[in-house]
Amino acid sequence: RLFGYRNTWKMRRKLRMYPNSRLLYQVCFALSTGPVTFAILAWRNSMVFHSLDRLTTVAVHAFPPLVVYILRWFPQEATSGELDPGDSISWFRAIILPLLVYVYWQLCFYLKTQVVDFSRLQGDKNLWTSARWLSSQGGGVIKKVVNARGPTERKVNHTLMGVQLLYTFLTLLPVPLLYMSRAAHTIYLLFFACVCIHNGASFYFTSFARNYLEQVKRRARTEVAEVDASSQMADADKPTSPKQPAGITSPKHAAGFSPKTPAGTTSPKPPAGSSKASINGNKTPTGA
Repeated sequence: RLFGYRNTWKMRRKLRMYPNSRLLYQVCFALSTGPVTFAILAWRNSMVFHSLDRLTTVAVHAFPPLVVYILRWFPQEATSGELDPGDSISWFRAIILPLLVYVYWQLCFYLKTQVVDFSRLQGDKNLWTSARWLSSQGGGVIKKVVNARGPTERKVNHTLMGVQLLYTFLTLLPVPLLYMSRAAHTIYLLFFACVCIHNGASFYFTSFARNYLEQVKRRARTEVAEVDASSQMADADKPTSPKQPAGITSPKHAAGFSPKTPAGTTSPKPPAGSSKASINGNKTPTGA
């Protein structure tokens, strides 16, 4: 991303100070169309409109290629005829010279991060560099490659410098064709625009799906808690029969119940000559 910032600044300086310099324009064309445009694919730039960080990254990597596209195919309208981009570009200006510019930037970046600000970066792990991010939070093949020589930050930087040099060289190879063919250049930029849109759509779909699932889970947990609370309240309101103390039996019905006589005792007999008790409980004398 820092190389993209530098390329944007260089493009602005070219337009302000040297609007009719073909050499500077062709170097900017090569760097903007090659490594800067391919960074959209390498860094998975996404068109996410509510994220300032993502939009800034897209702008840094997408605007310079659009500017050189307009200057290349519409020079009269863009510069009022001050710039003549020419019909072709040499291999030296398309690959060798931009590669030398990149090497110069890479050396300056290495001195800045590994010499001038090394102690500051080591003391604050919240300051991120491309090497630190790729070696810790990156994924896939790139993370394995940059950590191949060891996890220490200096070794990671050395490996990353070689990887980025190879990346820059490979992305500069299609520049001569893109400079000479408007159709190829247009299709090339449309492809990377579709990549940005696809990544943004994937982000929104994944983010919305994740948020929806979280809402469903929260709603399910809330409903389960409400059902449990209702069950507990219903159990608390249900009447319960009083329990009898241990050893006490419930009274039995009077019908058909007669108390037992203790063992060893006999029930009292009525006197001789008396009759049975009447139903109302009065005794009737014999012979009355």
